[in-house]
Amino acid sequence: MKYNYAYLLSMKSLLFFIITILQTNFAIGQMVQFGTHRTSVIKTLKKFTTKNHYNAIITETDSSIFFLLRDTTVFNYDKYYHFAMSGLCDLEFSSYSCDSCFREYVNLLKNDWWMKKTKINDTLYYGYYPPWPLMQIKIGSNRTVEISGLTMDKKTFKAMRKNNGNK
Repeated sequence: MKYNYAYLLSMKSLLFFIITILQTNFAIGQMVQFGTHRTSVIKTLKKFTTKNHYNAIITETDSSIFFLLRDTTVFNYDKYYHFAMSGLCDLEFSSYSCDSCFREYVNLLKNDWWMKKTKINDTLYYGYYPPWPLMQIKIGSNRTVEISGLTMDKKTFKAMRKNNGNK
């Protein structure tokens, strides 16, 4: 029996991609939008609120989006996105009113096997989702998470990861 290995490999890659998307994007609180386009962020936020029938406030300016989840069925949740002139998100700030929700999001970020990251200290990580730009993740003591750009180039980042024992 002959097998078309290229076809099997492409199907395996497609299945891996679908599983990855399902695992990493199951709720808006767990979705990292850093490096994505403004229109994609708006579409994701609107889809999330419509699908779940949540009351949310979405406010847009020329360079930012504010997302305030205010619904009696869930805890309050705030998201701020800033966009560069290119239209790509260069700053994402999350604030939680629920301690367990915050810890769940932080644990998701720390344990996300798709993200290439390295721990700097307990509250700071450097990382990226291929092929998006490098980011730094700051975990605040007041239930906040800030994801912003990192000016380090990928070659330096990879050398730093290797020195820290990461692949």
